Formats: sequence, structure tokens, C-alpha cells
Amino acid sequence: MTAGAGALVALALLSIAYGSTLIPLSDVIAALGRAVGLDEPEISGPGGKIVVDLRLPRTILAICVGGGLGIVGALLQTVTRNDLADPFLFGLSSGAA
Repeated sequence: MTAGAGALVALALLSIAYGSTLIPLSDVIAALGRAVGLDEPEISGPGGKIVVDLRLPRTILAICVGGGLGIVGALLQTVTRNDLADPFLFGLSSGAA
């Protein structure tokens, strides 16, 4: 579980750093520190604005959506007591069509 959490943090940082504009990892960590109030309150430069305003919300939302889908899948398997349960079991997949 600890390795999974560490991998999640590392991949989240890489997701924030890489994009159409490459931002060095040190700048990403500095911008995140400024955003949570650990450093000077002002975020300077376009890299800091890109990190805080664009890439950080996208990464947080992706983590939340992935976690939610995992929880829903586990609940579906628990409720049906079927390890191979899928959305077609309840007609959830055809309901979107």
C-alpha cells in the first residue's frame, strides 16, 4: 500500500511537470509549496501559474475519478458476490446508450 501511494505521488508530480510546456520538477515542487503556503505567497512566472491553475486541478480530478471508479467496481463485486462482476450485469452499460 505504501508503494502504491508513493507511485501515485511520483506519477502525479510527473503528470504536473510534463505537458506542452515542460516545467522542471524543482519548479513544480516550488509552485506546489507556494500554493499551500509553505513558501512566499506569490506565485511568479508562467510556470507557477500553469502548475497551480491548469495542471494541478486536472491531476487531482483524475486521481478522484480513478479512485471513485475503483470503489464502484469493488462495491459492484461485493454486492453481487461475484468476482467477475461487470457493468453489463445490471445493465449499466446499455443505459448510457
